[in-house]
Amino acid sequence: MKKQTKELFLKAMHIIVKGILITPIVLFLIYEAYITENEEASMAHIPYVAIITTLCWGLIFWVFNRYKQKHYIFVMLIFLAFLQMFLFNANIKRAHQLDSCLDNGLVWDYDQHICRNDCLSWNKVQKCIPL
Repeated sequence: MKKQTKELFLKAMHIIVKGILITPIVLFLIYEAYITENEEASMAHIPYVAIITTLCWGLIFWVFNRYKQKHYIFVMLIFLAFLQMFLFNANIKRAHQLDSCLDNGLVWDYDQHICRNDCLSWNKVQKCIPL
């Protein structure tokens, strides 16, 4: 009985530690999917969110299950696909630039795809409304 309790306690602690390690990663991935949902990333947003969702579920299942080699290979391939889109996809990069621009209180020009500090606001009809 004591051995079973000890094994159960160790397994619970193992799950808790894995959960603590995975939680910030999953939260980052959810935030990443949220900030790339804009006009600049419209062409790449659906596959990007699909990759993020698959990666999140893979990490969550890893917390509770023991993975075999094929599972690790699958999660690594999904992670590599995420990194490829995060680092090299022009639409995703532009969505990150848009988010940074708006966070800094500047105006994003959707025609020229640049961050502007000489506009009060931007709209589709009047374009850049000067200060």
